[in-house]
Amino acid sequence: MRLMVKIVVFFLSFQIFSLIAANFQGEIKVLFLHSYPPSEWPEMITKGTIDNLEKNFRHKISYEEFYLGNELLDKVFANYQEKKLIIYKDLINQFRVNFQEKVAAYKPDYVIVSDDEAVFLVQDILPKISGKIYFTGINSLPESSLFLDRRILEKYNYINETIPIENTVSILKKYSEIENILVLTSEGFSSKIIAENLRGKKDIYLDKHKIKKMDFIISSQFKDWEKCVKNAHKNYDLLIVLVPYHVVDNNKKEVGLMKIGDLLDNNLKIPSLGISPIHIKMGMLMGVCPSPYYLGKQVSELVISEINNVLKRSGPVYNIYNELQVNQGVLKKFPIFNRPELTEIINLQGKLSIKEKNKEYSK
Repeated sequence: MRLMVKIVVFFLSFQIFSLIAANFQGEIKVLFLHSYPPSEWPEMITKGTIDNLEKNFRHKISYEEFYLGNELLDKVFANYQEKKLIIYKDLINQFRVNFQEKVAAYKPDYVIVSDDEAVFLVQDILPKISGKIYFTGINSLPESSLFLDRRILEKYNYINETIPIENTVSILKKYSEIENILVLTSEGFSSKIIAENLRGKKDIYLDKHKIKKMDFIISSQFKDWEKCVKNAHKNYDLLIVLVPYHVVDNNKKEVGLMKIGDLLDNNLKIPSLGISPIHIKMGMLMGVCPSPYYLGKQVSELVISEINNVLKRSGPVYNIYNELQVNQGVLKKFPIFNRPELTEIINLQGKLSIKEKNKEYSK
Protein backbone atom coordinates (compact mmCIF):
# COMPACT_ATOMS: atom_id res chain seq x y z
CA MET A 1 0.00 0.00 0.00
CA ARG A 2 2.81 2.37 0.99
CA LEU A 3 4.59 1.51 -2.25
CA MET A 4 1.45 2.41 -4.19
CA VAL A 5 1.17 5.74 -2.37
CA LYS A 6 4.79 6.53 -3.16
CA ILE A 7 4.23 5.71 -6.81
CA VAL A 8 1.17 7.99 -6.96
CA VAL A 9 3.02 10.82 -5.19
CA PHE A 10 5.97 10.40 -7.53
CA PHE A 11 3.71 10.45 -10.57
CA LEU A 12 1.86 13.58 -9.43
CA SER A 13 5.13 15.31 -8.58
CA PHE A 14 6.46 14.47 -12.01
CA GLN A 15 3.34 15.92 -13.66
CA ILE A 16 3.54 19.11 -11.64
CA PHE A 17 7.24 19.46 -12.40
CA SER A 18 6.52 18.96 -16.11
CA LEU A 19 3.87 21.69 -16.10
CA ILE A 20 6.19 24.10 -14.30
CA ALA A 21 8.99 23.31 -16.71
CA ALA A 22 6.69 23.88 -19.68
CA ASN A 23 5.65 27.23 -18.26
CA PHE A 24 9.29 28.31 -18.02
CA GLN A 25 10.65 26.72 -21.18
CA GLY A 26 7.71 26.45 -23.58
CA GLU A 27 7.12 28.63 -26.59
CA ILE A 28 4.00 30.32 -27.89
CA LYS A 29 4.17 31.12 -31.60
CA VAL A 30 1.88 33.80 -33.05
CA LEU A 31 1.43 34.65 -36.71
CA PHE A 32 -0.16 38.00 -37.56
CA LEU A 33 -1.93 38.60 -40.86
CA HIS A 34 -2.35 42.35 -41.26
CA SER A 35 -4.60 44.05 -43.80
CA TYR A 36 -2.45 47.16 -44.01
CA PRO A 37 1.26 47.56 -44.84
CA PRO A 38 3.85 48.17 -42.10
CA SER A 39 2.81 51.35 -40.28
CA GLU A 40 1.69 52.51 -36.86
CA TRP A 41 -1.69 50.72 -36.99
CA PRO A 42 -0.52 47.10 -37.53
CA GLU A 43 2.64 47.69 -35.49
CA MET A 44 0.61 48.73 -32.44
CA ILE A 45 -1.80 45.81 -32.84
CA THR A 46 1.18 43.45 -32.78
CA LYS A 47 2.79 45.27 -29.85
CA GLY A 48 -0.41 45.26 -27.78
CA THR A 49 -0.82 41.52 -28.35
CA ILE A 50 2.77 40.51 -27.61
CA ASP A 51 3.19 42.84 -24.60
CA ASN A 52 0.18 41.30 -22.89
CA LEU A 53 1.18 37.71 -23.67
CA GLU A 54 4.66 38.34 -22.29
CA LYS A 55 3.15 39.88 -19.18
CA ASN A 56 0.97 36.84 -18.51
CA PHE A 57 3.26 33.95 -19.44
CA ARG A 58 6.83 32.89 -18.81
CA HIS A 59 6.92 31.11 -22.12
CA LYS A 60 9.04 32.43 -24.92
CA ILE A 61 6.67 34.47 -27.09
CA SER A 62 7.73 34.48 -30.73
CA TYR A 63 5.85 36.00 -33.63
CA GLU A 64 6.01 36.77 -37.32
CA GLU A 65 3.93 39.12 -39.48
CA PHE A 66 2.37 38.68 -42.91
CA TYR A 67 0.70 41.43 -44.96
CA LEU A 68 -1.80 41.69 -47.78
CA GLY A 69 0.53 44.02 -49.64
CA ASN A 70 -0.07 47.29 -51.46
CA GLU A 71 -0.90 45.63 -54.78
CA LEU A 72 -3.90 43.78 -53.34
CA LEU A 73 -5.06 46.79 -51.36
CA ASP A 74 -4.84 49.12 -54.35
CA LYS A 75 -6.30 46.81 -57.00
CA VAL A 76 -9.00 45.01 -55.02
CA PHE A 77 -9.98 47.16 -52.03
CA ALA A 78 -9.28 50.83 -52.83
CA ASN A 79 -12.51 51.27 -54.80
CA TYR A 80 -14.13 47.99 -53.95
CA GLN A 81 -16.50 46.37 -56.44
CA GLU A 82 -17.45 42.70 -56.56
CA LYS A 83 -16.27 42.35 -60.16
CA LYS A 84 -12.71 42.95 -58.96
CA LEU A 85 -12.78 39.52 -57.31
CA ILE A 86 -13.02 38.06 -60.81
CA ILE A 87 -10.63 40.50 -62.49
CA TYR A 88 -7.91 39.87 -59.92
CA LYS A 89 -8.73 36.25 -59.18
CA ASP A 90 -5.19 35.04 -59.92
CA LEU A 91 -3.66 37.69 -57.66
CA ILE A 92 -6.00 36.75 -54.82
CA ASN A 93 -5.40 33.02 -55.23
CA GLN A 94 -1.64 33.52 -55.24
CA PHE A 95 -1.89 35.47 -51.99
CA ARG A 96 -3.88 32.66 -50.41
CA VAL A 97 -1.30 30.10 -51.51
CA ASN A 98 1.53 32.26 -50.13
CA PHE A 99 -0.27 32.66 -46.81
CA GLN A 100 -0.95 28.94 -46.47
CA GLU A 101 2.71 28.24 -47.21
CA LYS A 102 3.70 30.75 -44.53
CA VAL A 103 1.46 29.03 -41.98
CA ALA A 104 2.81 25.60 -42.94
CA ALA A 105 6.42 26.77 -42.60
CA TYR A 106 6.03 28.74 -39.34
CA LYS A 107 3.57 26.36 -37.63
CA PRO A 108 1.98 28.97 -35.34
CA ASP A 109 -0.02 28.11 -32.24
CA TYR A 110 -2.21 31.15 -32.87
CA VAL A 111 -3.10 33.13 -35.98
CA ILE A 112 -4.37 36.69 -35.49
CA VAL A 113 -5.96 38.41 -38.49
CA SER A 114 -6.38 42.17 -38.26
CA ASP A 115 -9.04 44.23 -40.04
CA ASP A 116 -11.81 43.29 -42.44
CA GLU A 117 -9.85 43.10 -45.71
CA ALA A 118 -7.56 40.28 -44.59
CA VAL A 119 -10.42 38.30 -43.03
CA PHE A 120 -12.38 38.69 -46.27
CA LEU A 121 -9.57 37.22 -48.37
CA VAL A 122 -8.86 34.22 -46.13
CA GLN A 123 -12.35 33.39 -44.85
CA ASP A 124 -12.75 30.56 -47.40
CA ILE A 125 -9.47 28.89 -46.44
CA LEU A 126 -9.68 29.24 -42.65
CA PRO A 127 -10.59 25.55 -42.14
CA LYS A 128 -7.28 24.65 -43.81
CA ILE A 129 -5.24 26.84 -41.47
CA SER A 130 -3.51 25.19 -38.52
CA GLY A 131 -3.50 26.93 -35.15
CA LYS A 132 -6.23 28.74 -33.26
CA ILE A 133 -7.58 31.72 -35.22
CA TYR A 134 -8.73 35.09 -33.90
CA PHE A 135 -9.64 38.40 -35.56
CA THR A 136 -9.24 41.95 -34.32
CA GLY A 137 -10.11 45.42 -35.62
CA ILE A 138 -13.21 44.06 -37.36
CA ASN A 139 -15.94 46.52 -38.31
CA SER A 140 -18.37 43.88 -39.57
CA LEU A 141 -21.02 42.30 -37.36
CA PRO A 142 -22.91 39.04 -37.98
CA GLU A 143 -26.28 40.75 -38.14
CA SER A 144 -25.21 43.44 -40.61
CA SER A 145 -22.19 42.11 -42.50
CA LEU A 146 -21.81 43.47 -46.04
CA PHE A 147 -18.92 41.32 -47.20
CA LEU A 148 -17.79 38.86 -44.54
CA ASP A 149 -19.50 35.49 -44.25
CA ARG A 150 -21.83 35.72 -41.27
CA ARG A 151 -21.11 32.10 -40.39
CA ILE A 152 -17.44 32.98 -40.05
CA LEU A 153 -18.26 35.88 -37.73
CA GLU A 154 -20.39 33.58 -35.60
CA LYS A 155 -17.82 30.77 -35.48
CA TYR A 156 -14.63 32.62 -34.57
CA ASN A 157 -13.77 34.86 -31.63
CA TYR A 158 -12.90 38.41 -32.58
CA ILE A 159 -12.62 41.96 -31.36
CA ASN A 160 -15.13 44.26 -33.00
CA GLU A 161 -13.71 47.73 -33.63
CA THR A 162 -16.62 49.68 -32.22
CA ILE A 163 -16.56 53.33 -33.27
CA PRO A 164 -18.90 55.28 -30.96
CA ILE A 165 -19.55 58.22 -33.27
CA GLU A 166 -22.98 58.68 -31.72
CA ASN A 167 -21.43 59.54 -28.36
CA THR A 168 -19.18 62.18 -29.90
CA VAL A 169 -22.16 63.77 -31.64
CA SER A 170 -24.00 63.89 -28.32
CA ILE A 171 -20.96 65.66 -26.82
CA LEU A 172 -21.03 68.41 -29.45
CA LYS A 173 -24.79 68.85 -29.22
CA LYS A 174 -24.41 69.85 -25.58
CA TYR A 175 -22.66 73.04 -26.66
CA SER A 176 -23.99 73.78 -30.14
CA GLU A 177 -27.17 73.49 -32.19
CA ILE A 178 -26.33 70.59 -34.48
CA GLU A 179 -29.30 69.51 -36.57
CA ASN A 180 -27.90 68.63 -39.99
CA ILE A 181 -25.02 66.18 -40.46
CA LEU A 182 -23.03 65.33 -43.58
CA VAL A 183 -20.98 62.12 -43.68
CA LEU A 184 -18.04 62.03 -46.12
CA THR A 185 -15.98 58.95 -46.94
CA SER A 186 -14.18 57.16 -49.75
CA GLU A 187 -15.31 54.09 -51.69
CA GLY A 188 -12.86 51.71 -50.06
CA PHE A 189 -13.76 48.33 -48.60
CA SER A 190 -13.66 49.27 -44.89
CA SER A 191 -15.14 52.66 -45.70
CA LYS A 192 -18.30 51.10 -47.09
CA ILE A 193 -18.63 48.83 -44.05
CA ILE A 194 -18.29 51.72 -41.58
CA ALA A 195 -20.66 53.91 -43.60
CA GLU A 196 -23.27 51.15 -43.70
CA ASN A 197 -22.96 50.64 -39.93
CA LEU A 198 -23.52 54.36 -39.42
CA ARG A 199 -26.39 54.46 -41.91
CA GLY A 200 -28.03 51.65 -39.94
CA LYS A 201 -28.13 53.94 -36.91
CA LYS A 202 -29.54 56.92 -38.79
CA ASP A 203 -32.95 56.64 -37.14
CA ILE A 204 -31.29 56.78 -33.72
CA TYR A 205 -29.67 60.09 -34.61
CA LEU A 206 -32.92 61.47 -36.00
CA ASP A 207 -35.01 60.42 -33.01
CA LYS A 208 -32.77 60.28 -29.94
CA HIS A 209 -30.47 63.18 -30.80
CA LYS A 210 -33.05 65.31 -32.64
CA ILE A 211 -31.05 65.40 -35.85
CA LYS A 212 -33.15 66.65 -38.74
CA LYS A 213 -30.99 65.39 -41.58
CA MET A 214 -28.08 62.99 -42.08
CA ASP A 215 -26.74 62.70 -45.63
CA PHE A 216 -23.91 60.57 -47.02
CA ILE A 217 -21.37 61.30 -49.75
CA ILE A 218 -19.36 58.19 -50.64
CA SER A 219 -16.77 59.09 -53.25
CA SER A 220 -13.09 58.52 -53.96
CA GLN A 221 -12.87 61.54 -56.27
CA PHE A 222 -10.95 64.46 -54.79
CA LYS A 223 -13.05 66.92 -56.74
CA ASP A 224 -16.11 65.67 -54.82
CA TRP A 225 -14.25 66.09 -51.54
CA GLU A 226 -13.29 69.65 -52.48
CA LYS A 227 -16.87 70.54 -53.34
CA CYS A 228 -18.18 68.93 -50.19
CA VAL A 229 -15.72 70.57 -47.78
CA LYS A 230 -16.03 74.04 -49.34
CA ASN A 231 -19.84 74.04 -49.36
CA ALA A 232 -20.75 71.92 -46.32
CA HIS A 233 -21.49 74.99 -44.15
CA LYS A 234 -24.35 76.05 -46.44
CA ASN A 235 -26.60 73.13 -45.48
CA TYR A 236 -24.96 71.32 -42.58
CA ASP A 237 -23.79 71.95 -39.02
CA LEU A 238 -21.34 69.05 -38.68
CA LEU A 239 -19.07 67.05 -41.02
CA ILE A 240 -18.17 63.45 -40.13
CA VAL A 241 -15.20 62.08 -42.07
CA LEU A 242 -14.90 58.30 -41.94
CA VAL A 243 -12.10 57.12 -44.27
CA PRO A 244 -9.93 59.64 -46.18
CA TYR A 245 -7.75 56.98 -47.82
CA HIS A 246 -7.77 56.00 -51.52
CA VAL A 247 -9.03 59.42 -52.65
CA VAL A 248 -7.73 60.15 -56.16
CA ASP A 249 -7.33 63.19 -58.40
CA ASN A 250 -8.36 63.55 -62.05
CA ASN A 251 -5.28 61.56 -63.09
CA LYS A 252 -6.29 58.69 -60.77
CA LYS A 253 -3.31 59.41 -58.54
CA GLU A 254 -3.96 59.01 -54.83
CA VAL A 255 -4.21 62.29 -52.94
CA GLY A 256 -2.06 62.35 -49.80
CA LEU A 257 -3.46 62.88 -46.32
CA MET A 258 -1.53 66.13 -46.04
CA LYS A 259 -3.39 67.60 -49.02
CA ILE A 260 -6.74 66.50 -47.62
CA GLY A 261 -5.70 67.99 -44.27
CA ASP A 262 -4.91 71.30 -45.96
CA LEU A 263 -8.30 71.18 -47.69
CA LEU A 264 -10.01 70.86 -44.32
CA ASP A 265 -7.83 73.47 -42.63
CA ASN A 266 -8.27 76.11 -45.31
CA ASN A 267 -11.92 75.64 -46.26
CA LEU A 268 -14.04 73.90 -43.62
CA LYS A 269 -16.26 76.31 -41.68
CA ILE A 270 -18.13 73.83 -39.48
CA PRO A 271 -16.93 71.38 -36.80
CA SER A 272 -15.69 68.00 -38.00
CA LEU A 273 -15.40 64.56 -36.43
CA GLY A 274 -12.90 61.84 -37.26
CA ILE A 275 -12.62 58.22 -36.17
CA SER A 276 -8.87 57.64 -35.88
CA PRO A 277 -5.86 59.49 -34.41
CA ILE A 278 -4.50 60.40 -37.85
CA HIS A 279 -7.77 62.17 -38.67
CA ILE A 280 -7.35 64.47 -35.68
CA LYS A 281 -3.78 65.23 -36.74
CA MET A 282 -5.07 66.04 -40.24
CA GLY A 283 -7.20 68.87 -38.92
CA MET A 284 -10.52 67.47 -37.75
CA LEU A 285 -11.82 68.95 -34.51
CA MET A 286 -12.23 65.80 -32.44
CA GLY A 287 -13.16 62.15 -32.46
CA VAL A 288 -13.55 59.08 -30.30
CA CYS A 289 -10.75 56.90 -31.62
CA PRO A 290 -10.15 53.17 -31.16
CA SER A 291 -6.64 52.32 -30.03
CA PRO A 292 -4.75 49.74 -32.15
CA TYR A 293 -2.60 48.87 -29.13
CA TYR A 294 -5.67 47.89 -27.14
CA LEU A 295 -7.21 46.06 -30.09
CA GLY A 296 -4.07 43.93 -29.86
CA LYS A 297 -4.24 43.68 -26.10
CA GLN A 298 -7.88 42.61 -26.16
CA VAL A 299 -7.35 39.90 -28.77
CA SER A 300 -4.48 38.59 -26.62
CA GLU A 301 -6.99 38.24 -23.77
CA LEU A 302 -8.92 35.82 -25.98
CA VAL A 303 -5.72 33.85 -26.51
CA ILE A 304 -5.04 33.83 -22.77
CA SER A 305 -8.58 32.61 -22.09
CA GLU A 306 -8.07 29.84 -24.62
CA ILE A 307 -4.80 28.77 -23.01
CA ASN A 308 -6.43 28.77 -19.58
CA ASN A 309 -9.45 26.83 -20.89
CA VAL A 310 -11.95 29.51 -19.89
CA LEU A 311 -13.00 30.71 -23.36
CA LYS A 312 -16.64 29.64 -23.61
CA ARG A 313 -18.14 31.51 -26.54
CA SER A 314 -17.56 32.60 -30.12
CA GLY A 315 -18.48 35.77 -31.98
CA PRO A 316 -17.70 39.44 -31.35
CA VAL A 317 -16.20 41.03 -28.27
CA TYR A 318 -16.58 44.80 -28.38
CA ASN A 319 -13.51 46.96 -27.86
CA ILE A 320 -13.77 49.02 -24.70
CA TYR A 321 -10.79 51.33 -25.10
CA ASN A 322 -11.48 54.60 -26.91
CA GLU A 323 -9.79 57.97 -26.60
CA LEU A 324 -11.50 61.31 -27.08
CA GLN A 325 -8.86 63.17 -29.09
CA VAL A 326 -9.05 66.92 -29.66
CA ASN A 327 -7.03 69.03 -32.11
CA GLN A 328 -6.18 72.11 -30.09
CA GLY A 329 -5.33 74.15 -33.18
CA VAL A 330 -8.74 73.53 -34.73
CA LEU A 331 -10.43 74.06 -31.36
CA LYS A 332 -9.38 77.74 -31.50
CA LYS A 333 -11.73 78.15 -34.47
CA PHE A 334 -14.61 76.76 -32.42
CA PRO A 335 -14.11 78.13 -28.87
CA ILE A 336 -17.65 77.11 -27.91
CA PHE A 337 -16.34 73.53 -27.56
CA ASN A 338 -13.38 74.48 -25.36
CA ARG A 339 -14.93 73.05 -22.19
CA PRO A 340 -13.05 71.57 -19.22
CA GLU A 341 -15.94 69.21 -18.50
CA LEU A 342 -15.00 67.22 -21.61
CA THR A 343 -12.37 65.55 -19.43
CA GLU A 344 -15.14 64.03 -17.31
CA ILE A 345 -17.04 62.39 -20.15
CA ILE A 346 -17.90 58.75 -19.59
CA ASN A 347 -18.38 56.75 -22.77
CA LEU A 348 -20.84 53.87 -22.90
CA GLN A 349 -17.93 51.48 -23.43
CA GLY A 350 -15.56 52.77 -20.79
CA LYS A 351 -13.93 55.89 -19.48
CA LEU A 352 -12.45 58.14 -22.12
CA SER A 353 -9.03 59.66 -21.79
CA ILE A 354 -8.31 63.04 -23.35
CA LYS A 355 -5.40 63.51 -25.73
CA GLU A 356 -4.61 66.83 -27.29
CA LYS A 357 -3.40 66.66 -30.88
CA ASN A 358 -1.62 69.40 -32.75
CA LYS A 359 -1.67 69.41 -36.52
CA GLU A 360 1.54 67.48 -36.99
CA TYR A 361 1.65 64.32 -39.07
CA SER A 362 3.59 62.72 -41.85
CA LYS A 363 2.47 60.67 -44.84
